[in-house]
Amino acid sequence: MGKTFHKVVTALLALTLAGATAAAEPPRTPAHGLLVKIKDSALQARAVAAGATSGTQAVSSEAELRRSHVAAVVERRLGRALPASAARVAQPAAPDVRAVTQRVHLVDWGVALAPSDAARLAAQLEEDPDVEFVEYNVMERRLEVVPNDPSYTGQWWLKGLSSSSLGVPRVSTAWDTEAQGRVPGAPVAILDTGKTSHPDLDAKWLSGWDFVDGDADATDPGDYTSNGDCAGTAAQDSSWHGTATAGIIAAQGDNLQWVAGVHWATPVLPVRVAGKCGALVSDIVAGMRWAAGLVPGVRAGQPTPAPNGSPARIINLSFGGTGDCTQTYRDAINEIRSRGAVLVVAAGNEAGAVARPANCPGVIAVAAVNKSGIKTSYSNFGPQVTISTVGGDPAELGICGAYFGDGGLLTTGNSGRTTQQQPAATVVAGTSFSAPIVSGVAALMLTVNPALTVDQLVQGLRVSARPHVEASKLGTCWASNNEHCACSTAICGAGLLDAPEALRYAENPEDYTSRPWPTQAPEPSLVEACAQAKRLAGVPLDPPEASAGDGGGLLGAPWILALVLWAWAASRARDRGRRGSVPF
Repeated sequence: MGKTFHKVVTALLALTLAGATAAAEPPRTPAHGLLVKIKDSALQARAVAAGATSGTQAVSSEAELRRSHVAAVVERRLGRALPASAARVAQPAAPDVRAVTQRVHLVDWGVALAPSDAARLAAQLEEDPDVEFVEYNVMERRLEVVPNDPSYTGQWWLKGLSSSSLGVPRVSTAWDTEAQGRVPGAPVAILDTGKTSHPDLDAKWLSGWDFVDGDADATDPGDYTSNGDCAGTAAQDSSWHGTATAGIIAAQGDNLQWVAGVHWATPVLPVRVAGKCGALVSDIVAGMRWAAGLVPGVRAGQPTPAPNGSPARIINLSFGGTGDCTQTYRDAINEIRSRGAVLVVAAGNEAGAVARPANCPGVIAVAAVNKSGIKTSYSNFGPQVTISTVGGDPAELGICGAYFGDGGLLTTGNSGRTTQQQPAATVVAGTSFSAPIVSGVAALMLTVNPALTVDQLVQGLRVSARPHVEASKLGTCWASNNEHCACSTAICGAGLLDAPEALRYAENPEDYTSRPWPTQAPEPSLVEACAQAKRLAGVPLDPPEASAGDGGGLLGAPWILALVLWAWAASRARDRGRRGSVPF
């Protein structure tokens, strides 16, 4: 009976997953337009009918053909009437249609669409035989935990390995190598809230672009909100998230003031894609493409960005949303990879499944461990994670925060609660800040060897990583044991980021041999205290065992059911009350 039940559940799981990828899930937050792709076969038929020419003219004609085909499908299926949620806005009835990638176009009515309107319009467009897919242009959320407690001080995460700090990437040790963090290399692009003035960063900022307001000034005006601004959420002070992220990567070191970053000399390309409430998918994708040197589409009425004179090879993104990787993200990621750039993305902070676009193929997805090398109370985890590194773990969070809390990461900030005031130092935590540590190390790798390919960068981070710490008494990380748990290569990436080893790989990728690391384990008394606290709280430390008769090492049916239920519940919980892409 065990085998039969296992097969039935597995089949149901396959059907569920197949159904989930067949159509876009209705949005739970307002959509700022729809992302539409026309089937190539339909486009080819129209091109033949239109007598498209060859050569240079064909490129222009193809672009216009794609845009006009989307516009024709919209008018054919929707007419020229405004959606109900936009009817009160005085504007032309026909929506704006513009390219987001070469194949995906944004249909934009100029106002936010209520989820019900967006779902209805998408369903009508999907009925057209020429349409390959329709997705929602929603706000992705900033990927951040915000424990801005002034008592969290020091930059322990930059220092060398010790028995009490097994999770650190040994950045200070990397500074002793040839790169030293002092030799400028390829710029790192930061897709975030923009830049502020700070003595540790002012000399690093390159000329960026603001995809929120549509101009060449990537200054962060503040993303503070009042009660109810973002789908009913409470008021929040400005995060200065872009400045904090930039400080992790590139704050000037050895200058007797403020803090140090991973790569002191790397230039930083500020690309503003986020403001109040989060970042739109279309702005993230446009910023990603522009940062890599491609020409992006922009919102109606906004100027086309000047060509990026400083294309980035490392693009850091600490925003994301719930759900599977979309085709729009896949297209953009493939495009930037073809230009030699790689996207480094935070995994998210819900202690659940990896957020998008960190769950997309071809990116470097980063999860967070704490100072002891154990998965933080908040970090998402799963098979899409590439590598893990420290992200700060506030003592106030989780059952075991009192044992493993590490004080957070000190970086650059601003004192203003709403608008910019004075430069400051700030303490942060979240996968938002694990990702830029990896971006900084990747920038050091390119300083050592500018010829590294994207594949070599990713491979180098993987093979040079230290093994995850031994913490089996805390139980494997799974659905019901998702905080301060034992990482493995199956759910937390190849291992723990190690900066000097990554640079050793960069020097000679072809002949690199991984260093044999001894097994590392956190302080036994802390591990035992945490395990006891979890047992008293009723936390099941390990997933259900495969039952007898379920066969050769396969997970048992109860575990499969638990995974299905967890994925569903986690998705519901993460979306409740959130707007699109927000910071982790």
